[in-house]
Amino acid sequence: MSFRFPRPVAVVIRSLIPVACPDGGSGLDDDLYAAAELAIGAAPSHIRAALCAGVIAYDLGAIAYPAVLPFPAHRLPREQAERYFRFWASSPLGLQRELAKALKGFIAMAYYEHPVIRERLGYTPDEWIAKVGKRRLATYSADIEAAEKALTAPDPLPTGFFSGSAEEDEVSRAS
Repeated sequence: MSFRFPRPVAVVIRSLIPVACPDGGSGLDDDLYAAAELAIGAAPSHIRAALCAGVIAYDLGAIAYPAVLPFPAHRLPREQAERYFRFWASSPLGLQRELAKALKGFIAMAYYEHPVIRERLGYTPDEWIAKVGKRRLATYSADIEAAEKALTAPDPLPTGFFSGSAEEDEVSRAS
């Protein structure tokens, strides 16, 4: 059974995508939401519970924040949502700051790992990994082979040296 955000948390996370992404999410909201949900779902349950509680506090805190309309954060217009998020991200209270940083981190990770964004940025790590892997194999193949042989070579210590058997230990001391 995979983790799913409770509905009140889900609407806030979806509303944060345009705020946390450089270009408003590029119309990839559903994919980014699913990736963020998957990443947060991989966290231990107590971390997920704390994040969900923090998201609800973030959402309802917007009602009392005087610089924006008196609505929950998920209902704010984009400009006001960005202002409210910046308020949390620069808050003197560590919990607010860290929650904003964590939420933006999960959403930004989903954004930059999306294939469309990778392609747009020209970020092709698989090609680079293959290229570097070939070069490293050519450079270090002798060392790798020597290490593999050392791992599978017979034990260089005398038989029974550390066996734990009292008879063998006496025999090895007598020799």
